[in-house]
Amino acid sequence: MGNTQAKHNLWVAISANDPIAVRDLVQKFPFLLNDPISDDGKSNALTRAAYLNRPHILAELVSLGVDLNNTTSTKISALMWAAAKGHLDCIKFLLEFGADPNQVDSHGMNALDFAVLYGWYNAAHFLYNKGLRCNKNAEEFLQIKEELQTLWVDYPGLLMSLDCKIPPEIAPPFTVPPPKKEPEFVDPVADPNETWKDWAKRVIDFEEPPLVERDSLPYDLQPQNTKIGKLKILLRMETDKREGDEEGMYQGSESRLSHADYEEKKGMEMV
Repeated sequence: MGNTQAKHNLWVAISANDPIAVRDLVQKFPFLLNDPISDDGKSNALTRAAYLNRPHILAELVSLGVDLNNTTSTKISALMWAAAKGHLDCIKFLLEFGADPNQVDSHGMNALDFAVLYGWYNAAHFLYNKGLRCNKNAEEFLQIKEELQTLWVDYPGLLMSLDCKIPPEIAPPFTVPPPKKEPEFVDPVADPNETWKDWAKRVIDFEEPPLVERDSLPYDLQPQNTKIGKLKILLRMETDKREGDEEGMYQGSESRLSHADYEEKKGMEMV
């Protein structure tokens, strides 16, 4: 068995949570204990076990003499990976056996920073109570989030809850984004860029058309400037004109009737 195959077999054994196979492989190929085992060289046995929440594999590796603070080119330790995934059992085990909580990665983040970055309040609360403090503030976490494209987290709320030592049992969720506010339009019109597919679905579901601000559309796409829009305006003007004529005729008839009634009343009084 070559080294490449041995690395692959160890990767499979860790994924399968098979500590016996892990022990056999490491005893046969000692370099596997601390060397990278992934094809890209970014994972070793320890970080892989922490990432997958394999405390039994971690225990086996510790018994074989693994370096708990060993990292790869990513500079991310097993403790950082456990914190990033919220694996509290692995965090406790690694700290118990001597993992360095103050170790930092290439961004200058420690294990607590990783727990906060990914919104794992349980893990963050545990590490905070162990005396660890964040190296980043809310704004810096947001910048790293944008760089790494991680999910939304309420960093100000999470950090404030840590400072106030709010227990995880009563802490609010920090990974649920607030509902999106409906846009407020000054002069809304139907979106002319709606696809036929979306239009058909909307009609079937009896939904209202999507709206956009009139001024946000190019001049020729604004409803009043399209051919159909101009035709509708002309038809409306003609309709308003006819309605105005009918109203005038009605008012004239009403005036004549009122005058006739007046003359009749005046004649009766004369009599």
